[in-house]
Amino acid sequence: GGIVGTNYGQIRNCANQGALKAYCPYFDHMPTTGYVGGVAGRNYGSVEHCYNVGSCTIDNPRISENAGICNGNKAVNSYYLNSIENAYGGRTAEQFTSGRVAFELNSGNTEGEPIWYQSLDNGQTPDAYPHLTAGEDTVVYQTADGTYSNVPMIGGTRPPTSETTKPTTTAK
Repeated sequence: GGIVGTNYGQIRNCANQGALKAYCPYFDHMPTTGYVGGVAGRNYGSVEHCYNVGSCTIDNPRISENAGICNGNKAVNSYYLNSIENAYGGRTAEQFTSGRVAFELNSGNTEGEPIWYQSLDNGQTPDAYPHLTAGEDTVVYQTADGTYSNVPMIGGTRPPTSETTKPTTTAK
């Protein structure tokens, strides 16, 4: 797995962005099957609030591919990069870059100190993926129209941005 090969405990709030390549010539002579997962290759514990955007490549038919989160116990509130959205946590690249996944990883919690952050429209370089480091204006909010923003909603509308509230001066 991208974080751990076999998990018997609890994995929370982590991300794998690295590519995985599974190849083991010894599997040809073993009575078992191997597993590959974006966070955990095999999961006997719990995986919560994690994501995987790394690819999984398998060079042996005896290895069971899972390019998502993990094989075994279900991952909770965890997501992986996929060509289409699905009920197993698959999210598209656009859903990752839009802030949706960061919002979902936080279970919609924007109060206090969320775990996951992402720069979207705060004047900083937008982040492609959520991250664990808080920065200025990097909390992700869901807007009234279902999109995501770093600007909180006030009474159902966005407050004016700093661009619209700056005083203007004219040259004389």
